[in-house]
Amino acid sequence: MKSFTPIVRIGDVLLLQRRQVEVESGAFYAEIGVRSFGKGIFHKEPLLGADLGTKRIFSVVPGDLVVSNIFAWEGAVAVATDVDDGRVGSHRFMTWVPKREGLVDVRYVAHFLLSEQGLDLLRRASPGSAGRNKTLGIASFENLLIPLPGFQEQQRIANDIDQLTARTRDFGPDIARAVSAFNDLELRLINGTPSDQWVNFEDLVEVNPRRLPIAGKYHRVPMADVDEKEGIILGRTVLDPADTPPSGPQFIDGDVIFARITPSMQNGKSAVFKTALAAVGYGSTEFHVLRPKIDVSSEVVHALVRSNWFRDQARQTYTGTAGQQRVPPAFIRRVRVPDLRTPNTTVLAENLRRVDTQRRLLLSTLKKRAALRAALPDAARNQAFQTP
Repeated sequence: MKSFTPIVRIGDVLLLQRRQVEVESGAFYAEIGVRSFGKGIFHKEPLLGADLGTKRIFSVVPGDLVVSNIFAWEGAVAVATDVDDGRVGSHRFMTWVPKREGLVDVRYVAHFLLSEQGLDLLRRASPGSAGRNKTLGIASFENLLIPLPGFQEQQRIANDIDQLTARTRDFGPDIARAVSAFNDLELRLINGTPSDQWVNFEDLVEVNPRRLPIAGKYHRVPMADVDEKEGIILGRTVLDPADTPPSGPQFIDGDVIFARITPSMQNGKSAVFKTALAAVGYGSTEFHVLRPKIDVSSEVVHALVRSNWFRDQARQTYTGTAGQQRVPPAFIRRVRVPDLRTPNTTVLAENLRRVDTQRRLLLSTLKKRAALRAALPDAARNQAFQTP
């Protein structure tokens, strides 16, 4: 911003617009929420008026500047659009409109408030310790001083940042297409194996083997420590059995752990356990342990169970109730898979491993690019509103 840009009170250019809705017990009302860090408005499931109790609700109109008074300090600021028309918000969401046409572009105000300079103002105006105690009052918001150039310049800045933001939102389909392409490749590789080269999986791995008498410290691997995207163990706690007796399934170097419960299984929570600080590990009771037999590689077994093909079959064998469904050990033992010991399927296993490696590399690259692109709007805001 140029040094001569006028500085104005928000209350001099914006008007708090409250449109209270008379609640009818038999009607449905769809509330909005505002995500922090400038992530926009989201919609909640509609509720019957009878379920709202004594809550006061107010209509939201496209073009409103919507500010959460309890999370403004962390950037819960957004502009309502056409998709928000007909929605309502609680008294926690302040809705502001220009005092007169051609005076202020609310998109410009929103972008300023989401810049480092604007967020600093919101934090100062939201006293309290943390969370819901840090409340932004109406008077405090109205007294915030913001730079306000001419209306056309406001529109130019808002349009530039809006266009940049829209482009950063187009990255999700790229990731979805990449995942779909790798899944298709896996399927073609597996289905290309001759029928006489398929075996029961238990011919290749021992399923949930008995514990071995291994003394000393051990690794504790809870479900949360297995990264579903990378298929690796992120962190392990080393414990002394004298202090904390081990529990759960045991696994040793080279064992493949495979989540048996929904949604961890579908999400790809599996990994090869490799000893680093201790010779043995114990994990969640929701893991199946697969111990490769002689001449079978841990890495290729892992590539097979991580394939979309394998997980789709496992999902069809779930037992239990919704939310607590599990893959039974009988499926692991009897599912027909390519014989990873034969010459042709050894090549298949290596190709599956390569596919999994390339998938992880590509997805990691795409996510990094997505993160960089997601940071562009904030950088653009800070550039537009930087103090000279």
